[in-house]
Amino acid sequence: MKFTFKPSPNYRDSQSTQGIMRDLTIGLLVVFAFSLFYYATGENLGMSYVLRACGLLVTSVISALATEAIFFAVSKQPIVKSIMGSFGWVTAIILTLMCPINISYYALAISTIMAIVFGKLVFGGFGQNIFNPAAFGRAIIMASFAGSVVADFATSATPTQSFAASGWLMSNDTFNSFIAQFGGLSEMFIGRYPGAIGETSALVILLVGAFLVYRKVIDWKVIVAYLGTILLSTLGIALVNGQGMWYPLFHLLTGGVMFGAVFMLTDPVTNPTSSAGRIIFGIGAAFFTVLIRIKGNLPEGVLYSILLMNMLTPLIERLTTGNQIKIAKKNSRNVVVIFVACLAILVGVSTTLEAKEVTINTPVEKIEGITGTAKGFGGDVTVTVATDADGVITKIVAEGANETPGLGLDAINTFNSEGFAKFEGVALAEAHFDSLDMVTGSTVTSKAVIEALKQTQGSNESSNPTETATVEKIEGITGTAKGFGGDVTVTVATDADGVITKIVAEGANETAGLGLDAIDKFNNEGFTKFEGVALAEADFDSLDMVTGSTVTSKAVIEALKQTQGSNESTDANDTTDAAGESNDIEGTAKGFGGDIVVTISLDAEGNISKITAVGEKETAGLGLDAIEKFNSEGFAKFEGIALAEADFTTLDMVTGSTVTSKAVIEAAQAAQSAAKQ
Repeated sequence: MKFTFKPSPNYRDSQSTQGIMRDLTIGLLVVFAFSLFYYATGENLGMSYVLRACGLLVTSVISALATEAIFFAVSKQPIVKSIMGSFGWVTAIILTLMCPINISYYALAISTIMAIVFGKLVFGGFGQNIFNPAAFGRAIIMASFAGSVVADFATSATPTQSFAASGWLMSNDTFNSFIAQFGGLSEMFIGRYPGAIGETSALVILLVGAFLVYRKVIDWKVIVAYLGTILLSTLGIALVNGQGMWYPLFHLLTGGVMFGAVFMLTDPVTNPTSSAGRIIFGIGAAFFTVLIRIKGNLPEGVLYSILLMNMLTPLIERLTTGNQIKIAKKNSRNVVVIFVACLAILVGVSTTLEAKEVTINTPVEKIEGITGTAKGFGGDVTVTVATDADGVITKIVAEGANETPGLGLDAINTFNSEGFAKFEGVALAEAHFDSLDMVTGSTVTSKAVIEALKQTQGSNESSNPTETATVEKIEGITGTAKGFGGDVTVTVATDADGVITKIVAEGANETAGLGLDAIDKFNNEGFTKFEGVALAEADFDSLDMVTGSTVTSKAVIEALKQTQGSNESTDANDTTDAAGESNDIEGTAKGFGGDIVVTISLDAEGNISKITAVGEKETAGLGLDAIEKFNSEGFAKFEGIALAEADFTTLDMVTGSTVTSKAVIEAAQAAQSAAKQ
């Protein structure tokens, strides 16, 4: 028998793997260059963002190359040659472009290492991995390092996040206002809106994609299948749910759709080899992208759709394997069936969608004032407090562009429109910001707003305080009360008939520009109305409080009232008899075993001459010993002090007799209160 052998025709491609990866690297760097331009020229951005983006790229590339160098050294492979054939820098660049600008260097470095090791090297290296390594690394960041960000680089809410908060449905009028926040669809097409470092500019990505298709680096069929399925399926969703033609365009332009279509789905290692298989691969990825968006808990579906389809690649290969000419009809039929099924499922599922109330984040009002900043959920939350000349709050405005749409951003809008109103007309130094009602579901943002508000109180010296004049020293009856910053003391001078001749207040610890100004105002103007009035008859409640200094003003009034309670010492002391002999005052409190009675003896001037405690039912060896110690030692510190001014809370309690000691103090205070009545 004669066997005839005919060699199969061999096709030689003029482009090498090195050339393909070189072109792909150039295309990725063009996208990166546009992101640098955006950061350099964007509002509230600048060169610090440019340097940050460059630092992230260098960090990821070095991490990738170092990881591969160590791996090849351990496995005894030629390091330089192996690195040049592994193309780890491509994975690093793609991963960096998928990340936000505020990701920490640490998180990016670790995720790059994990992507190289577990996304590629453990499978045998370049050409043998089953998952797209960059997508694998980005998934690690989302799962493990979502909170590993730096506060110095703000990342505003993306259009995808904001639209997802609305339930992926919105009226046409609302959408016009919504998209205006990001400059409209045209700005989204160009790429001047918040997003990942390299995923925003559809224009640049499509131009680079066209170049790579022309150079035969990537297969256009995957891109067309993916974008076409997203376009038609979202168009069907729009028609069923009454959305405008903007709906499919928004899906195409937002998030990582364009970037994923050009740079990730086209990876020849992780997608099928046949043309039919690649079309099915693109259709399936589009199906999962839209499904995750409209029904999942994640605002974006591109990343996980790629990883899911990577797992299905072997199944697609078996479905489309064989002589491509002979099975062309079968493959075409399979493509049509899969496309129709995906389209029907997505449109059907969309009928259960419900639009949610969405707050359009119009630019906040810009005001001049004192600012405070605190860490919110997504970044810094800044609060500005405007005050008038007296330090009274006139307006409060909060900003936090990085907070979550539908939650943190809505909370900030609520504070600006309603919550802060309760503080208008209140002195900044005296505002109780802890009383601000937190917005349900936005605890972190609410706490950040309160913390930022408190910071403005610490910065109040910027309100140009008035110099406080030296207080005149006068002789008279004094009263003391707790002010905002410490004790406020008022001295009232009277003539022989008890008529007020002068009142002077002091409070060195009060807030400059507020409490101190209030005290100056009382000394210069407010107290004059009481001069010539008998101290006992003065209506100190009629004293006009100084606007913006409520706490200080109340302390002044309280101190004035105390002087009225002490006024009996100017003529006759209620605790002495007509002969000027001392009287005893008693106070009683419940001890451990029964009542404890404290007797305070006063001299003719109302000063304490002796204090004696009695408590026969207290425990022998404990309570009784404590009482004896008070009588022999403890009470001596109060002798010679005016009863009204004695602070019995400073009495040292006896160790082991807490109940008895407290009872003694309470009994002494009861005697003190009785003397004032």
